[in-house]
Amino acid sequence: MNLKNTPHFLLYPSKNNYFRLYTFLFLIAATLFFFWHILNQKTFILPGDALSQHYPFLMYYGKYLRSIFFSFLSGNFAIPVYDFNIGYGSDIITTLNYYVLGDPLTLLSFFVPSKYCSYLYVFLFVLRLYLAGIAFSFYCFKTSHFKNENALPVLTGSFCYVFSGYTLLLMYVPLFLNPLIYFPLLLIGIEKILADSKPIFFIMMVFVSLISNFYFFYILTAMLFVWTTAQAFYNSIKIRVVFNLIFYYVVGVCCAAVTFIPNFINLLQSVRFNIKIPVDALYNADVYKNAFLNFITPPSNLLSIPYGLEMTGFPVISLMSIIVLFVQHPRYKALKSIFVLLTLCAFIPFCGYAFTAFSYVSNRWMFAYSFVVSLISAVVIENAVFSKKIKFWIFVFVVANVVFNSFYFFNKNRHTHHFLTSKEAFSVLNNSKFQAVPFLKDKSFFRVESIFEDTASINNSMITKFKGTTFYFSSTNPYVSRFIEHLELNRISTVMSSGLDSRAMLGAISNVKYFIIPNNPTYAKFLPYGYKSKINSAVSYNKKSYSVYKNAFALPFGYSYSCYITYEEFNKLSAIQKQQVFMQAAVLENQLTEDFNVLKKPIFRETNTNTFIFKRDYRTGTHKNNSVLTFPLIKNKNCEIYARFYGTSYFGDTYALVSVDKEANKEILYSFPKYLGIIGKQDFIFNMSYYDKNKISTKLISDKTDNISIDGVETISLPIDNRFEDQIRDLKRDCLKVVHEEINKIKCRINLTENKIILFSVPYSKGWKAVVNGKERKLLNANIMFMALPLKAGKYEIELKYLTPGLKMGILFSLLGFAIFTKLLIKNPKAKKHIVNRGCL
Repeated sequence: MNLKNTPHFLLYPSKNNYFRLYTFLFLIAATLFFFWHILNQKTFILPGDALSQHYPFLMYYGKYLRSIFFSFLSGNFAIPVYDFNIGYGSDIITTLNYYVLGDPLTLLSFFVPSKYCSYLYVFLFVLRLYLAGIAFSFYCFKTSHFKNENALPVLTGSFCYVFSGYTLLLMYVPLFLNPLIYFPLLLIGIEKILADSKPIFFIMMVFVSLISNFYFFYILTAMLFVWTTAQAFYNSIKIRVVFNLIFYYVVGVCCAAVTFIPNFINLLQSVRFNIKIPVDALYNADVYKNAFLNFITPPSNLLSIPYGLEMTGFPVISLMSIIVLFVQHPRYKALKSIFVLLTLCAFIPFCGYAFTAFSYVSNRWMFAYSFVVSLISAVVIENAVFSKKIKFWIFVFVVANVVFNSFYFFNKNRHTHHFLTSKEAFSVLNNSKFQAVPFLKDKSFFRVESIFEDTASINNSMITKFKGTTFYFSSTNPYVSRFIEHLELNRISTVMSSGLDSRAMLGAISNVKYFIIPNNPTYAKFLPYGYKSKINSAVSYNKKSYSVYKNAFALPFGYSYSCYITYEEFNKLSAIQKQQVFMQAAVLENQLTEDFNVLKKPIFRETNTNTFIFKRDYRTGTHKNNSVLTFPLIKNKNCEIYARFYGTSYFGDTYALVSVDKEANKEILYSFPKYLGIIGKQDFIFNMSYYDKNKISTKLISDKTDNISIDGVETISLPIDNRFEDQIRDLKRDCLKVVHEEINKIKCRINLTENKIILFSVPYSKGWKAVVNGKERKLLNANIMFMALPLKAGKYEIELKYLTPGLKMGILFSLLGFAIFTKLLIKNPKAKKHIVNRGCL
């Protein structure tokens, strides 16, 4: 290459033209970096978390913002904070904050129709990368060690930072890139305060970081603590300055309290963050080997990164810079210490556990490691005795290196084919089997269930706007999780619901009125009892046609019990007995007054319980060619037949799908207990289906038998017949009439001829309040998951109102925080022009 004709601003970029040059070169590098995606017209949406969570929530958020806007235009200033279409019904603020709500960039979804949200998804990813490089560059220019006019070292470091392995492996979840932007800017704010400059910028960044995502803010806080501690260790920092820094941090947190306090309250009761995940002292040898190999090479696997140590993938120049820093530079002691400390943390599982809020072992804090390594690269190149032309060639080499990594990682024979096109992603969410629901034209309150086939459509209810029984998102109602656990329903994770397993009793009490199955005789046997009426609303999806069946024994939104049983007695029962109790009495935490009857002796009807012990450990490899396990079922008619698996363990990387009926594709999910808050539960019940004729045996067909261990199977037969129908009639005898549904409100009416316990098929939350005939009444937790209200005989007007728990307190603290922030802004203390280097570089 002849450099004589190269423009001077490219060879010797200065701070004045830096950001124009950075923008120009970033667009070129990004085009090459994502070449295979552009060539194959692929989005950055992958099957899995991106398709089932992040993409649909972005789509939902755009609709949500537009609905608020048009509601305001019409004069209605109520803001929805609860949506029955999210899972069984969920708080909008605490559910959406992890994904989109609060992030300034996702506000762009307001302007993008759902059909084009996949393009916005891609745009936001690229925009975040661009802003991450800008943030890194700002940090470098704000430190005294980058004072030369030639900005090539900063440009080189920013490209190392932006196009690292962290980007390669997390490109399918754009919100994970936000810390790349926030971390350098938070450090600038800290440097300002340590230099006795204005705290305004730091407070603003704490606010933006926290309101965007409370989970990553926790990780950011941990990384800031490490960074500031290194500053304090190598420099004499006044105690007054440290207390000022803490005070300004608290002010920023207060400003974001409107979302933080509700999320914190929800977090304290979350099953995911209270489950005890085993943490090993060290990773296995393969994890360390891959971590070393992937330091300067692309990761080997896009779809399986259980611990995240492969999120390095730096240009070769970064490794060389680290060696030079430790060999030739006696200075930069704090920077060296931070690098060594974070490297050691990467090798210790407990650090990944601690940096992930003590929920599971993961290393999503590697964005901070990427920053430190890239900063080392910039510092070493800045202080090198190379000529400006050599530094230019180093930059060219870095760009070529990151482009090569992406070409290798995303080439057509490796990972690009996993990503979906815009049309494919949109079709999964909007043209699914659930598209038949809106055409039912049923205005009553009801839920819809289906055979659980995959996680791609697990959150479809929030997009297609129906009330479902499946969900998969990070913040869940703990009472729903408790319900799933008590009934031993199979699911992979604490943050997921795979439905109600076609169990007639559970569907009845949960307000399930319609069931969707493929038009295939093998699937018909998975219809629960009572779904005989086929609705003429067949739809086609994924090369299958589906039909909707109506439940002849559906319960309404609010039904009533004549008696109750306490949790103390309820907890003594088996899972199958518990679901039978739901048909006879309300399950309450505490005893009521003598005005309400207690169920003294529940009636249980399960029969012919048999256990087959065969201790099958497939990990030995001896059964790899024998993936079929056959066990007998009981010869009973008109029964739901259950198989209770116990002593089951899965030892793979994520999870396995095991088909009970391969032809009908009804599957069991086995989970890996040390990853992503997954349960690792060994005992669960699986509904083989309702049989109205004899059945002799079934087959368990596993796709990954070399990783599964099973102790045995217990088969249970539960009659579902006329007695079940009588129980449904009893529950419907005195039921609520829904008069009107409003934003965050439901108005009902009921006339009771005797004392009853009214059950509302709404997941219990302290955010719900009941106003009965104008007076507020306390709602009780009932049937583990739902809400109840004991009422004496009489006529009642009932209004259910919802407000996010902690929202009022959050608003007050936010007002306080902004008041202090405004006072600091008006006070306007004298600021220094440059940040004094505190020794961290």
